Amino acid sequence: GIGDAAAVTVTDRGNADNVSVYSIVFKHLDPTGYPGVKEFTIKSVTASAEPETQNGAGNVLDRNRATRWSSDNEQYLTLDLGKKVTFNSVIMAFMDGSNRKYNLAVSVSNDGETFTEVYRGKSSGTTDDYELFPLGRQTARYVRITGNGHADGTWNSWTEVAVALSE
Repeated sequence: GIGDAAAVTVTDRGNADNVSVYSIVFKHLDPTGYPGVKEFTIKSVTASAEPETQNGAGNVLDRNRATRWSSDNEQYLTLDLGKKVTFNSVIMAFMDGSNRKYNLAVSVSNDGETFTEVYRGKSSGTTDDYELFPLGRQTARYVRITGNGHADGTWNSWTEVAVALSE
């Protein structure tokens, strides 16, 4: 599982006595300290709907995967980065993410009104940890993530969201 270590043994084909053992440590993807990921500060987040006051949009920025933003059917969060920045990924975590494949689209904008879609897909459905969604190189101030439920239902339940430049 994630957080475990593995040993890889490499043997020289020409000399069976020449053996090297490498240790690999698997770490959780945490945008606050993951090597090679520069996370950008999100100045504000707004939701197209917040039907449950305890599950408001601000919960996706609190670094607590026990809280979430939830909304039914096709709804979105708009992230304001405060200024134009260059990034290439969105990092997200989902409620019950190890059992649900969430549908999502990511769009970008410089003015907060006209958005261009840069990603459409699904979460893996295999982890409750952070997942990185590659967008290609983008320069924008606003990021809108639109959800349309998951494979087993119509609710969006996202626990964390980040915008990053990954190597």
